[in-house]
Amino acid sequence: MNIIANSDSAYFPSTSQTTAKVRSSAVGPDVFRSLAILLVLLVHIPVEATPSLLVSVRTYAWLGVDIFFVLSGFLIGTQLFKEVSRTDGVGLKSFYLRRAFRIFPAFFVVLGLYAIFPVLRDAPTMQPIWSFATFTVNFDFDPRVGRAFSQAWSLCVEEHFYLVLPLLVLLLHRRISMAWTLAIAGAVVVRGMILRYTLWESQVGTLVEADKLRDAFSFYLRDVYALPIGAVFIVAALALFSIRGPLAGTNLFLVFQAQLGSVAGFPLISIGIALVLGAMLDLEHVLRRWPVPGAVTVATLSYSLYLTHKSVIHIDRLILGEKNLQGGFGFVVYLVTSFAVATVLWLCVERTFLLLRDRVLSPGQ
Repeated sequence: MNIIANSDSAYFPSTSQTTAKVRSSAVGPDVFRSLAILLVLLVHIPVEATPSLLVSVRTYAWLGVDIFFVLSGFLIGTQLFKEVSRTDGVGLKSFYLRRAFRIFPAFFVVLGLYAIFPVLRDAPTMQPIWSFATFTVNFDFDPRVGRAFSQAWSLCVEEHFYLVLPLLVLLLHRRISMAWTLAIAGAVVVRGMILRYTLWESQVGTLVEADKLRDAFSFYLRDVYALPIGAVFIVAALALFSIRGPLAGTNLFLVFQAQLGSVAGFPLISIGIALVLGAMLDLEHVLRRWPVPGAVTVATLSYSLYLTHKSVIHIDRLILGEKNLQGGFGFVVYLVTSFAVATVLWLCVERTFLLLRDRVLSPGQ
């Protein structure tokens, strides 16, 4: 998910002038980012260490990635459109440099540790290091071949988004009207629905009918994937996700959806999240009076948590033993160690390079 690295608000609250300058002024995105990373953590914490109250939430916790994608679209899109409206252009060099300072240092430190110390790998197999280094690990992604550091697939998707969106904004901002922009956005959503329908009809459904569920899941992962109104959309999507169809009783990861959930559920959940985010921005004055405790801190650590949590959980199990990490004790150990390692990575790498970025690039860049 960056999925997590999509905003310059990744600083602990501080009296530092630099920190105050880059910290997000909106509460809503920080709350959403905190929720998203906690959901991602919940997905990867072993079910035997998941409190009973959170087991049902864990079933849908993979939606944390969708929240990150929506946040990226909002935060990066807003940044680019503001620049276009102010300067009638996009500073590509500055944009890509800022993204590089934000994303690359922590990512390549963790990737280097995975490469040098195989014991840190959270699964026996791993896709080639070059595919991570080139942000192409999501191409032909197959969980049967490589699963260690598998969460990087969503960061790769975001890197492609960061690469393409500024170019599109630069090329099209003078050439198309708002009406055409909305029409194209709608066409993209419809195209995605048609594509998922076609993939299910031509590939996934056939494999499911043949009871080749692992092959079907592999193909699926590789090739598919206003407040009251937004809430209605989210509830509708969850209802569609609960209709398992031919997958009922298979106990497969719920991200593997039946045809109806795959085709209609994902657009609904994304639109619903976007509408709720918009509503939270409108309610900023209310949210500031009722801050969510810890939201800023969790949001600050979200990228480091995203990069390290699977390896940390794996090391916890190696050192303490799976049988000793069950129930509430295991849940607390996984959370505490994940946040501890993320804090070290943030302090030693993320924060250092963000401060360096602010010295290298002027505020206007």
